[in-house]
Amino acid sequence: MSIRNVSVALLGLALSTLILAPATPARAGGFFFSDRGTRPAGRGFAFVAGADDPQALHYNPAGLAYSGQQLLLDVSFTWFRGQYTRVDSGGNTLPTINLDTIPLPIPGIAYSHPLSDDLTLGVGLLVPNALLGDYPNGVTSDGGRCNPDTDPGCQPAPQRYSLYSLAGTALVQLDTALAWRPHPRVSIGAGLGVLVGNFNAEVGLSACDNAICAQRENPDFDARASMSLERFWDLAPHVGVILDFEKIRLGAALRFYPRGIQGTAQLRVRLPRDPFFDGAAVDGDRANVDIPLPVVFRMGAEVRLFDRLRLEAAFVWERWSRQQQIAIRPNNVTLTNVTAIGDYAVGALNIRRDMNDTLSLRIGGELSVADGLLDLRAGLSFESSGFDNRTLTVMTIDTRKVILGIGGSLQVTDGLYLDAAYAHVFMQNRTVTDSAVQQPNGIRPPISGADAVYIGNGRYEWSADMFAVGLRYQFGAGAPVEPGTVDAADGEGHDNPEAQPAPAAEVQPQAEPAPEPEAAPEPEAAPAPPPPRARGRQRARQR
Repeated sequence: MSIRNVSVALLGLALSTLILAPATPARAGGFFFSDRGTRPAGRGFAFVAGADDPQALHYNPAGLAYSGQQLLLDVSFTWFRGQYTRVDSGGNTLPTINLDTIPLPIPGIAYSHPLSDDLTLGVGLLVPNALLGDYPNGVTSDGGRCNPDTDPGCQPAPQRYSLYSLAGTALVQLDTALAWRPHPRVSIGAGLGVLVGNFNAEVGLSACDNAICAQRENPDFDARASMSLERFWDLAPHVGVILDFEKIRLGAALRFYPRGIQGTAQLRVRLPRDPFFDGAAVDGDRANVDIPLPVVFRMGAEVRLFDRLRLEAAFVWERWSRQQQIAIRPNNVTLTNVTAIGDYAVGALNIRRDMNDTLSLRIGGELSVADGLLDLRAGLSFESSGFDNRTLTVMTIDTRKVILGIGGSLQVTDGLYLDAAYAHVFMQNRTVTDSAVQQPNGIRPPISGADAVYIGNGRYEWSADMFAVGLRYQFGAGAPVEPGTVDAADGEGHDNPEAQPAPAAEVQPQAEPAPEPEAAPEPEAAPAPPPPRARGRQRARQR
């Protein structure tokens, strides 16, 4: 392999590796760890047909019609625990490392407001539930963290070719939607979200080609690269519908990202410490990035066996198979002062991903007790993985999951509810022996066969716990709108609480003629009061 080919690798390695990191916007399959929200977590995230607070902005915008005027604040925390024992390209078992994540709160704020009897507006700022990996720069023999630049005996981090850290990444989704109720039993919602944020990542990459470098994972030929994709954005249209038949509600929603993640990334590369790279530099630090994102479809059925019990079964499909590759186009990026070569322009790259669609089955519900002052929730969900064994690495913490959630709400005062939830995430442990993810190396053509280095082999063990708390305030004495309520007399839905019958009109006595001496006058009968009109039934209280 020529010196020229080895040198061309450097910037391409930085681009290809960094883009594969998991903090791009999406849902649980592939990038994000799970769905969001305190009440939904308590129901095992089965919250499609039963969405009835401002969280409907995320799950089904048609549910805003059931929210009334309501303000929601919540925050969740995820404690992730994981271990990875890598088997390297030579078949050696490396020290086990802890797969740590940056402990960040996942906040949300949303508000719904009726504009008329049949139109409700919702706006919100909802942060997706992502895990940001923070892995060691180097390890001791027992897997502890150390600094390979300063600590004697510190070994290279086993996962360095996948990811060092995602510190500095921040994502938020701004949503607005309208729910229209053309009929008491039908609610239609539509909205537009905008996903914005910054994406930062650091990874290790190799410039070893088995010619000038015979050891395929020689740390002296490792470079360290970081990338910042600042102020990226993507539109996220969202539509949904709910059919309300009193005892059962049917719901469905669809969200898609037509643009995907597109933006200009800034690159910084620290070249390998081997003397071969003395004097070399990278001229230019920009590249255009294009990452396809999935379509997300939700559907659910909620059954109300009696007034205080609600049970929902939901299904979620995320079309991650759209992301078969990631396109990277450097902007006038050149390697300069390369030994025996001089300067070389870096061309476009296509990064293979081969993701799978993910499927999620969910069941959950809530029960109102203590005269409606306390609601209890529980739920269970299953979700498939976006990656086969051959494409799994620690870059993306995604495998089959079973989530068991419990939660509840306490009515603090009229209209004010305190929500809390806990969920344990059981994740499938995997042993990978047939990894197809190669060490990031831009040599042309790529190393193949017995000389190829695969970075995903080893043992993965992980689990997580989620805690969430929130406050909801229902304006108007805590009585949310229930558009499915139908008047028994005239079949029309009403939004106002039951009114008392109008009092009967007072009867004015009539003047009596002067009495005659022979007989007393006969008294006149008072007119009957008009019958009261049938009124709308009182709205049911939100659980």
